[in-house]
Amino acid sequence: MKKLNTLFAIALVALIIASCGSAGGEFTGSEYMPDMAHSIAYEANTNNYYSFNRRHTEEADYLKMIQPRKPVTNTIPRGYAGYTSDAVLWESRQEAMKGLPMNGSMPYYYENTEEDRTRATAEIMGNPFPLTEKGLDKGKELYNVYCGICHGEKGDGNGYLVADKTKDGQAKYAYPNQPSVLINDEYKASNEGRFYHVIMHGKNVMGAYKDKLSFEERWQVIHYIRNLQFGDEYKPKAYTVAFDSSTVSEAITEALESGNASSSALEFKNVAFTTGSSELIATSREELDILVSILLDNENVKIQINGHTDNVGDATKNQKLSKERAKAVYTYLVDKGVNGENISFKGYGDTNPKADNDTDSGRAQNRRTDITVIGE
Repeated sequence: MKKLNTLFAIALVALIIASCGSAGGEFTGSEYMPDMAHSIAYEANTNNYYSFNRRHTEEADYLKMIQPRKPVTNTIPRGYAGYTSDAVLWESRQEAMKGLPMNGSMPYYYENTEEDRTRATAEIMGNPFPLTEKGLDKGKELYNVYCGICHGEKGDGNGYLVADKTKDGQAKYAYPNQPSVLINDEYKASNEGRFYHVIMHGKNVMGAYKDKLSFEERWQVIHYIRNLQFGDEYKPKAYTVAFDSSTVSEAITEALESGNASSSALEFKNVAFTTGSSELIATSREELDILVSILLDNENVKIQINGHTDNVGDATKNQKLSKERAKAVYTYLVDKGVNGENISFKGYGDTNPKADNDTDSGRAQNRRTDITVIGE
């Protein structure tokens, strides 16, 4: 019996030695609990700091290593590279990426301030993703996980996380204020920017969800919110097409082949300014960035930026404003690395209208910024 106990003790010690071992070199380490073995690599967003996998860092340093971080300087996240607001490129890139989901690394030009919240609400209109049954189903699933718990599955503000029925049937809220009622007239009348901004930055007791939803998922949730608001009558706003890069390329080719300026000016569709000033609104950047990319790929191409206004107000002030706006575009391009010696700018004021200044729609068309390809 004594001999049997001794053999059992030896076997137990051997089992313990074999079951547990520190990581080192290419050996992952092992332990009986909890996972038998652990990766020897740093895993982003995963705390894998177990006693047998400490490797060469202290715990505090290890935790720093696994925190979410911005992409390496001068690299482009996959999702960013895949997205463009140019409708033609957007369709082709979606096809090229074969349905891979866009990640969350998308440019967003509005800060977490009330001023930028107001601007985003006014300036972001339309949904870049088409409304599909599959997308709507995904939006419903994500909404119920992240939004419905507070705003309610019907968008009525009666989510189970914050509301509880009292004996008389009235809602009693866990938070000081009832969550927003998304199906009321105020939210129905809002642009998509209001919803997208709150997903990115949060609002009041609601935190941001930009790290939980991919770019496409955010817009799927917004589609579903709109569906809650309008039901089958919901028709997404047409998404504004940005600067057509293929048209710019054609104009460049034409100018280079002929040695003369392109035959017609190329008008920006989304470049706009705050009223009465030369300050670019944030959504202008997407379209301007397309032009930046084209000009960086065609280093010798020369362009002229032209500013135009309607005929409302003093003609001298209009001419000055149009020049300042053209210069603002010039400055943006140069700041992005385009050779300033290849760019000129000019303000025409109200002297080159493209439509009748006697109507609101005509004046709107005349307030524009365009470019002319000069040559090289």
